[in-house]
This record gives sequence, structure tokens and C-alpha cells, in this order.
Amino acid sequence: MQGQSLYINELQNPRYSITTLCNDVIFQVTTSYVVAGSNLETTEVNLTYDDLNQLLQTHLGLAGDNAEPAPSATQQLRNHKSALTGFLASVGKTTDARVGIEMTTRFDESLQTYLDLLDVADCTKRDRRSYLHRYRDLFAAHRNEALKPRRKTTTLSEALREAIAKKGVAPKTLAKAVGVSTSAIQRYLAGAVPNRRGIPGLHRLENALGLDRDSLTSLVKDSDEPAIADAPENQAFRSQQALRSADPYFLPVAAISEIFEREWRQFLTYKTTVTPGLERTAKGVWRCIPANTTPIDSPLAKVGNTVCPSAALALERIRGLLGYLARPLEMGGQGIPLESAQTLAWLAVPWATNGYMDFLTQRSDGLVHGGQQYFAGFVSSLVRPKTGYLRQRPEMRYRLPENVRPETPEGWERLCDDAYKAARLWIQHAKDLSRRPDAPIASLLAQESPLQPVMAAVGSIEQLAAHARPGSLSQARHKRDALLLAFVISNPLRLRTLQSLTWSADNSGSVYRTPGGWRVRLSRSMLKNGASKAGTRYDVAIAAWVGDMIDEYVEEHRGTLLGDSESTYFFVNNREGKPWAQMSVHAHGLTRRHVRGTHGFSLHAFRHLVATDLLKRNPNAVITAATLLNDSLETVMRSYAHLQRDDSFVAHHQHLETLRNKGTAK
Repeated sequence: MQGQSLYINELQNPRYSITTLCNDVIFQVTTSYVVAGSNLETTEVNLTYDDLNQLLQTHLGLAGDNAEPAPSATQQLRNHKSALTGFLASVGKTTDARVGIEMTTRFDESLQTYLDLLDVADCTKRDRRSYLHRYRDLFAAHRNEALKPRRKTTTLSEALREAIAKKGVAPKTLAKAVGVSTSAIQRYLAGAVPNRRGIPGLHRLENALGLDRDSLTSLVKDSDEPAIADAPENQAFRSQQALRSADPYFLPVAAISEIFEREWRQFLTYKTTVTPGLERTAKGVWRCIPANTTPIDSPLAKVGNTVCPSAALALERIRGLLGYLARPLEMGGQGIPLESAQTLAWLAVPWATNGYMDFLTQRSDGLVHGGQQYFAGFVSSLVRPKTGYLRQRPEMRYRLPENVRPETPEGWERLCDDAYKAARLWIQHAKDLSRRPDAPIASLLAQESPLQPVMAAVGSIEQLAAHARPGSLSQARHKRDALLLAFVISNPLRLRTLQSLTWSADNSGSVYRTPGGWRVRLSRSMLKNGASKAGTRYDVAIAAWVGDMIDEYVEEHRGTLLGDSESTYFFVNNREGKPWAQMSVHAHGLTRRHVRGTHGFSLHAFRHLVATDLLKRNPNAVITAATLLNDSLETVMRSYAHLQRDDSFVAHHQHLETLRNKGTAK
């Protein structure tokens, strides 16, 4: 959220007030990121711990109509409150204080500090850990419910509300009088816009409310398209994402110990250096790229002045495993103390990695998909015979707890053998999809010209720019947004490449002007496949009509977006000179609002749209598609074989129809 604070209040219980967006998490205000802490507790849900205790009472069945709660529930409440009081004392708070970062981003750190202060039995510590985890989960669930976005108002809803208020009639009475369903009027008032079938009802509403003819229908965009319902698999995927977000488990970066960080640095050196010292496969090298070609800013992914994208991805997966190991038993984890959980050696322990992949499967409603496959492949690479990093480091077994640790190097070797076999089995079984990758653009792919709705969206955004105040920030943003969509269908580059594009008035940037028009030249470091033959040289033309948009953008609107600051990047969204980290998220919002027939899609989906559009028009242009995508011919043939298969059947069926017609004619 940029340039403003968002105020939302949709809670069922009005006593829980809401202030500004983002409770103790990183959020964006105008041009900078702020981390809310004990001295800056800008909260999304202004909930106190007394309020949280009330939520717990309801959760335990001690509130509402339950007049005679079970004695065990009452005792549970006492136990929870006792643990919470001690926990709050350790962070310098009382129950009348607002819930803060000690229950969100710094929960694990605060909890461990509290438990370290206790002089009680281990079983008591486990109980208190469990109680406090419940408080954390209750707050997370309550916060996610409170922050569900409100439906936006539309011009139609505003006009209808005003007319009904002036008439002084109840919507239900009005609906009955004009023969329109009550639910339809409620949807219109909430911001929904009817399709063509709803136009007659709007005319009757105009007459009943004493409005001029077409005063309401003129506010409805003319469209022959019916509303596109979200696919069931997309709905299920979004529901799963919401549940996962409410139940985080990854090891927080702030909780990473110095010992684990040293371990990680040694491993990162092994994966990136020219001379690793240990055996390594030819494909086992991680590529480093200049820091200015990626928005990744994690210190743990940096190697000197470069950044390693593979390291950032691998570390995220490792944090998932370690967070699972430290997760309480009653929440599906292993209940291992945080300090003991932090070592790469766990990746060689079969029951630990198997348990984590089972945990991922349960969170995916039983699907064994790409997430498990990637993790299993990573484990396999670490413990494979001869070249596996962990296989060659038997001394790392001493980082494991005594009850897990093999006593000898031979025992470590057997442990790696078992982990390797298990990982290969997981790779073989990972055949499911959490959702179809092309589901967000399925309605476009089914059209004869998949890019036509995107072209229409570019025109729609250009219209918004035309109606904005000349020279305003709003106009500049609309111009940039229209250019972004136009650019990516002209030159379907990957997200990181788009983020790293540069421009300079002296024509030294990657986007540059020639007498023949605008072009893009990319260094190998800006391309995903920069080390391959396809990435040796990239210097291509940009569509002429997009070039006209670039002229206007760099001469007028880019400077407006930057203000007094400077940036080397072509597409800008801040005044800090950094890559546009949220570019794909922003594109998803643009496509959701402006590309008809979809619920929005990411920038990567444009590559699929462009290739499909080309191959529908030119079925044999596989080499051309590979050139457009800057991908290998093998990859494109594998990805778009279904189109060629469809074309083959169409040709075959047309031939059969010809034969059938000839037979009928006789």
C-alpha cells in the first residue's frame, strides 16, 4: 500500500477497533518500509490481551450459551492465563496492553526468552509453549478474518444508494415492487455490476425511483461477456493459501543462530566457489548475479558484491524444515528445541525429512506436488553418494542431538543412504498439482486471439491516464502501467529481467533508442539462462507502437514518478533507486481490474499467452516461439506439445469430414 494508510472495520464485534494496516510486520508507507515494534506499534487490529482472553474463552466453550462448561475447560483457561501473564511480564507488558510483535514476527524469539527464564520441569515448559502457541494462533486467525478486503463501491452502487435514500424505501420493499430479487439489489448496493440480463431490472428500478431513463444503465459498462466465475480449483487453492498464512511455521530469519549462519556460509561457499574443496557435480554450482539485477536483498543470499538467487530459494526451504522441527508436537511438528533444530545435518535424517514432506502433504490436502518434489531433490543432492555435501561431511553429525546422532562415520554413511532412498521415492511420487499453472489465464488461452483482451486492457489504462490531471502522479502511474503490459506482450521477458531493465539519457541502458526504434539489450547476468547458448547475446527490437509509449514515458512520466530522486531502472515505483520488488503483484492487480474474463494473473503468465497466441496463428513456429521466450527449443516443444497435438487432430477431423461429405454426395 503506497502513499496512504488503509482503514477497515468489518469485525462482527464492534468493540475490537481497527486502526492502520499491518500489525508488527513490514509494511510500506509512501516510499519506505517500516517495521512496527515496541516503540512503534502501528496495528491492523487494535486488540488487547484482555480481548484475546475473551476469544480464548469462546474457543474453549466458556462463553455464550454454555451455562455449565466442563471443569477441564475452566482449568485450561486458568493454565492459559497463567502462562500468558508470565510471558507478558517477560516482554514488559500486562493484559491491558495491545497485542504486538511478541505475538507475530518476534513470537519465537520472545517465547524462547520467556522459557529460558523459567525454572520448571521440561514438561511444564512444553505445556506453556503449547498455551502460548494457541494464543498466537487465535490472534492470527482473528486478524486474517478482520482484514478481509471490503468490496469496492462502484458508480452504480453510489447512485443507487443515493436514490433509495431519497425515496425513503427499504431495498426489500423496492425489490418486491419492481420484480427484482432482493439479493440482486443487495449485490448492486455492495458494488456488483449486473450483466446484460440485469439491464431490464435496472430500467424498472429507474422508473420506481423516479430517475431519468438510462440514468442507472448508463453506469454499467457495455459487455457481451457473462461474468466469469472463479474455477473451483482456484477457489480451493486460495482457501488453502489463506489457511497457511494464518498458520506460519518457517524459522524466522531473525531467530537464525550464529552457529547455523556459519554452517550456511560454508555451504554457500561450497556451492558458489570455483574450487569447493569437496566433490561437486558439474550441475551442482549455484550462479551468482550482480546485486543490481535482482530485488533479493537477503544478506544470507549475498556472495561478496553479488547475489545468489538459488541460495535464497534453498534457504527458504531449509527454514521450512527447521521451523517444522521446532513446531510443537500438538501442532504437527517435532517439538525439538529451537537451538537444536538449527543445523543442516537434519537434512540427512530420514525421519525428519520424511516427516516434513508428510507435513507439507497434509497442508496441501493430500497432494504431493512440486513443493515436495523440489525439497526432495534438494535433499537428494546433499546426500547422494560421492558428491553429496552432507555425505562428505560426517563430522556434521555432532551437531545433531545425542539421541539422533550416529556414533561413527559409517553410521552417518548409512543415514545418508536411507535419506537418499527416501528422497528419490518422494521425487517419483510428486505428480500432483496444487493448481493448474495456466488456470488464471485459461479463459484467454481458449480464445482465438489470447492477446486481444490484454491489448484492450492497455487501451483501458491509457484512457484512465487521459482523464487524469496532466502532469500528475496519477497520470504518470497509469502511463507506466499501460507501458508495462504493452512491453511484456511485445518482449515477453521473465520477471527478474523486467525488474533489472535500465535506462539512461545517454542511451547506455538496457532499454535504448536507435534510429530504427527502441531496443532491449541484456547481459548474461540479466537472463535466467545466461550460462547457456540461448543467453550468450540478447539484443532485440521493441514493437514500434510500444516504442511510442516509451518515448512519452521517459520524456514526461518517469521523472514524475521519481520526483527529485534518481534511478537507473527503467520501470520505477519508488524513489529509493531500487528494483521494483512488487512488480508482478502490481501486474496481477492490473490484469484483475482491466483484463476481462480473468481474476488477474502474474507477469510470468504473459510468456505463456504470447507463445500460445503465436502458435495458434502459426502452428509450426516453434523455433520462433523459442526465440521470443529466449528458451531452448526442447523446453518450448515440451511445454506446447498439446497445441501441436490439437492441431493434428483438427486436421485429421477435417479430413474425415471431407471424406464423409464425399460419401454423402454419392
